Amino acid sequence: MSAVNPRSKHLHAVLYVSGAVALFAAADALAKYLGQLYPIPFVVWARYVSQCLAMVLIFAPRLRWDLVQSENRKVHLIRGLLLWATTALFFASLNFMPLADASAIAFMSPLIVVILSRTMLGEPVSSKIWLCCFVAVLGMIAIIRPGTGSFSLAALLPAASALCYAVYQILTRTVSARDSIVVVLFLPTLVASSISTLSVPFFFHAPTATGAIALAGLGALGGGAHLMLTKALRSAPASLIASLMYSQLGWAVLLGYVVFNDLPDRIAVFGILMIGAASFYAVKDHDAVKAHD
Repeated sequence: MSAVNPRSKHLHAVLYVSGAVALFAAADALAKYLGQLYPIPFVVWARYVSQCLAMVLIFAPRLRWDLVQSENRKVHLIRGLLLWATTALFFASLNFMPLADASAIAFMSPLIVVILSRTMLGEPVSSKIWLCCFVAVLGMIAIIRPGTGSFSLAALLPAASALCYAVYQILTRTVSARDSIVVVLFLPTLVASSISTLSVPFFFHAPTATGAIALAGLGALGGGAHLMLTKALRSAPASLIASLMYSQLGWAVLLGYVVFNDLPDRIAVFGILMIGAASFYAVKDHDAVKAHD
């Protein structure tokens, strides 16, 4: 059997991550739309319950109880709490902010991961990365503009979401070598579904037939995006995948304009570009330092 061409594997990875990025952006746009119709906790519940049920139907017949077997259950429990908080905070922010602005602030997460890697994993952080942090913060300030009429405390929601997701990613790195990819994906989804279910009696809102389809579609989009991203990570270096993920900001601007007629002004666009460029360079520099070590 002939060996697989590395360039072909990378091409497949590019296609997978491009699809994942489009699905993530579509899921965010759909979440913003649904958040205008239903309570946010109910939308979050639909997001994770539908994905959890889909994963059970797909993987349980083959894996059975292995789907929930792990020696790192406490870590997965914390990951599930963080995943739920990440989604709830970001979905809530979409009720108050344009899709592109909220997405840009949330995309500070990779930069936070690099910084937390020093604290939690003991990995080196160069002076260039600290400079990237400064640039990204300036970009966030350009978007939210404190002290002006356009400033809103709602901007803290995607920032908190980014922090939660960064810690989630750090913890994922600590368990991914010991658990299968399916278990790493399923257990936090199960935890997030369980937490969301506890809130349903207080926030349940009977959806219309169209609303039910849209709510189920939200889970399908998110699950499909994570599946594509997982396949991409098997075929190419994580640094390449991270580089391509920033195209989601372009999708966020496009969908925000087409669906919600939200178009960032010039200052906000400049801030979005600053965050994207700073985070992109920080991830690249961090990977280069690790490879050198």
